[in-house]
Amino acid sequence: MATLSELTELVNGKLIGDPLIEINGVSEIENSKPGTLSFFHLPKYKKYLSNLKSSAILVDNEKKII
Repeated sequence: MATLSELTELVNGKLIGDPLIEINGVSEIENSKPGTLSFFHLPKYKKYLSNLKSSAILVDNEKKII
């Protein structure tokens, strides 16, 4: 288990949100689960963002998801 803060440091990323959220696994964006981290990397997966259940999402700095 790791916090978002710890994972952000690991990937040298930028955190937006609560740094103390605990992540205990990874889930596919289309089958996201609470307590997990999902990855958003292709535009075709944007349709899953509105129903996202994972606790956090990892996005490339260059992606615009909003």
